Parts: sequence; structure tokens; C-alpha cells
Amino acid sequence: MEPPTFGAPSFPHSTTSPQGLGSMAEGFTNWASQPSPYRTIAPWTSYRERNSNNTTTTTSHELSPASAPRKTISFPLTPFGPSVSNIPGPRPSRADQLPMFESLEDERPIKAEQNQGNRTLADSIAHVQPVARAGNTRAKSSPAHVSRANPVSLGSLNLETLSDSRIFYYFGVLAIQTVLLPQFHFTRGRKRDRWGVKMTMYGMTLVRSHVYASRKDAKVDVCKEALKKLKVEHPDWIVPERPGGSLPPVDRDWVRILREYCAQQGLRDPRYTTYEHHQGYRHEVEVGGGMYFGVLRHYPDEHSSRQGAAHLALYDMLVRGEDSHPELQGLSTMNARKASPSALVSRDPPRMSFKQHIPAKRKREDHERSRAVSRRVRESRSPVNVPSAQESMPSNANLQPLKNSRLAAIEIQPPVAEERRWKATPSELSYQIRNLESWTMKLERICNLLALEQPEIRIERTDGRLIEEGGEYTAGAWFTLDPFLTRASPIGKVQDVRGTRDAAHEACAQRVSDYLIRLVEEDS
Repeated sequence: MEPPTFGAPSFPHSTTSPQGLGSMAEGFTNWASQPSPYRTIAPWTSYRERNSNNTTTTTSHELSPASAPRKTISFPLTPFGPSVSNIPGPRPSRADQLPMFESLEDERPIKAEQNQGNRTLADSIAHVQPVARAGNTRAKSSPAHVSRANPVSLGSLNLETLSDSRIFYYFGVLAIQTVLLPQFHFTRGRKRDRWGVKMTMYGMTLVRSHVYASRKDAKVDVCKEALKKLKVEHPDWIVPERPGGSLPPVDRDWVRILREYCAQQGLRDPRYTTYEHHQGYRHEVEVGGGMYFGVLRHYPDEHSSRQGAAHLALYDMLVRGEDSHPELQGLSTMNARKASPSALVSRDPPRMSFKQHIPAKRKREDHERSRAVSRRVRESRSPVNVPSAQESMPSNANLQPLKNSRLAAIEIQPPVAEERRWKATPSELSYQIRNLESWTMKLERICNLLALEQPEIRIERTDGRLIEEGGEYTAGAWFTLDPFLTRASPIGKVQDVRGTRDAAHEACAQRVSDYLIRLVEEDS
């Protein structure tokens, strides 16, 4: 069947007369009322179809295959055909009107605008979702978006490429869930500019020497080494996701994990506050001296709102102060003076605060800078991670005595303080004998100070002469009570000393005195 034909609208040559205007309007009306001859060629471009109610039905067309489903809109005819404002077709969305729309993190759907009761094509669309352009990141459709589809296991991670915050976060969550109770003990080297660390936890001890420029570098390295060892024991452990612009992951109960962290650190239990929101729920958690909201402005249900607040609070406490002394926060740090292995639970040492005069201008600048931060965290006056006196100290199950032990108890004797063998030092001996005249008197004073017996000096003549005035003598000192000196006797032996017996006695006494002073110096 051939398509019907129609004549082109006739326009009079003279458009200045009222008759010419009327003829033009009548001709345009007749032309617009005829069906289009091209409707069989391109059916999707047919804009009008007559019906019994004298209305025209127009089908809205999509910008792309990813657009919203088709919707049918009805509007009245005018004497000159469809109204120009009501001509169906693709209208520019809000994403096209706002060039920076892709950078806005607005999770709420865009409502259709009302135009004083006159319905248009935009009024018929209930919700307009932003469509991601080519080359841009994917758009966020709703707060209920699930952030990660494929979970990542610990065994598949390359630990060398992880940032410091991820290392602290992954190791902290794994330590909480497996009750490892890590403790860090930092020491300073001889040069006072190098740090070492010793980390002890359940079933593992890691020690690093003084080769790190800061305590942060030492802690990052020892946590990374611990993750390498735990990677072998827990290869299928799912790595937790960091807080982002989506609902918290459902694979973990962050409220329970935060409560366990507080119990292990000796902190007060978290307290949640519910706030009314016209589009959902919003919670605030107070823990560790800070107050935290979730990342999103609102959550669809109360459970996800509490989970989001707990997730962000735990993440901040594990990696807090990464650029300034992270070892004093998050995972517990053991003080060198209080490093007792009998501590019930690991906890952070109290923070040190110094009050100083701050000018009013600096206070105002700090206040204005803090207002620009999106997340509000208030530090309380009390030190962080220090339990109050009224709280009961939680016990550690690993330190409770066994009731049915199969091994006999081993009694550990207290260390016996080592007693000094000699009651005087070499300097004291030299000082006491400095004013004495003969070596015989000096030897007698030394033996009295050291609580030794007076030695027996035996003198023998070696030349065989009977004259007492001069000769050659051999002398030596003998001890009988002290075991060591008895085996070493004769001490201070002199041979072929020419002179009298007194000269030989003095020479032997001098050698014995020097020997005893050297002996005391070696034993000190």
C-alpha cells in the first residue's frame, strides 16, 4: 500500500495582509495534521499518532543503550501541532548541564523539577541518574553501592608495594581477630639518632637493630616482617577494605571488632549516639578520646550506620598519627621502663602534653583550619588509652595458671647477687700504703685490707758462706689458708740477691705486694 501524499503548505506571496496571515496558519495546520510519509522508513522517528481523545502520544528516545527505560508521555495538541516546549526527545541531563558533576560526591538521586503545575518531559522522569562519560570514572548510583566485588586474600598481596597506612591497618585487624596482642619496645642506639625495635606477640618475637632513622620506620619494617610470617599461616585471610564512599563491607562485624580492640587495649567500651536524618540513619561513636561519624552523610538502615562509624573509628585508631609518632598510638607500645612480661593486656602509654602560651592570632587560625576538615574529631582532656581507676582490669587467658598441667612446675630461684671477692680496690690499697716506709709493713697492711693471712717468707743462702755480713740469698712467700694463693706459692720469689737477709726479705715483700695489687685489679 502506497503511503498517502499531501501537498506542501501554500504561503501567499504577500504576508503583510491579514488574509495572508490567516492563509499561512490554515495551511500549516493542514500540513501538520497529515501523517508523515517517512513513518514507514524510520518507525522510531514517528512522533505523533492520533487517538480518540484528540491527544498525541510521543515515545521518548534514549541517548544511549545505557539510558533509562522508555517512558510514554501524553500532551494536548495545539492549532499548530505539538507545543515546542513539549516536543519529545532527548533533553540534556543534569550531568550535561554541570561540567563538574562527575567530581561531585553526591549520593542522592536527582529529583525531577516541577514547573508550576505544567508537566513537561522532565516531569515524567522520576529519577535521573548521572551517566558516566567516556574516560571518566564510574558514577555512584546510590549509597547502597557495594565497594568491592572480588575479595583480596593475604596470600595474594605483594607486601613490598603496600603503603605504611595499609601495613598498619592490615596487621592491626589481623592481630585483633587472631588475638596476637603485639607489643613494641623501642630502644635508641649509641649515636642517639638510630632506633631499634623489639616486637613480641603470641608465638613470635621479632628484633631489629639500631639502623632506622625514626621509630616510625622501625615499626613499619617490623610490621611488614610480621605480615610476611603471618601470610604463610593465614593465606586465605581476606584483607579488610578501608573506609570509602560506600557502605561498610558485610564480611566483618566492625562493631564487634572495635569492641575487642578496646578490650585488648584496656579502653572504655565504645558509645554510640543516634542522630535523626531525613533520608536515613546516622551514628556517632565515642572511643579512645575521639568521636567519629561514618563516611557517608546517611545510611539506609541503623545496622549499616553503626558499622560505618565503627569501621572509620577503628581505621583511624590503627593508623592515626602516621606522620608523627605512630608508635605511640594504634598498636600497643611497651615503655622501656615498664616492659614487664606479666602485663595483663597490651596498652598504649599515656600521651605527654605540654601547655604553653599560644597567641590569640594563632588560635584563631587553628580554629579556622579545623573547621575546614570534613570529619570532626574531638580529643578529650583525659589521656588516650589509659583506663580509669574505676574500671576493672581485663585478664589475659594466656597468663592464667593451668589446673591440669602434665608437666611438673619448675621453681625459679631468685638471682643471687654476686659478692665481691676482695673488700678493697687497687686504688684503695695504693692509697693506704703510700705513707709506709718498708715493704714489709706495706705487705702486712695489704693482707689486713684483703682479709688474708700474713705470708711466710722463706729465705735461703745460696753461696755456702758462713759469714753473716754479706752473701747471696733466695726468698719466696708462702700462703697456707687461701686455696689459690697456696697453689701459686711461692709468690714473689727472688734469686741471687746480694746483701743481707733483711735486703732479701724487703725485695720479696715488694714483689708479693705488687702481685696482690695486680690480682685484685684483674678480679675487679
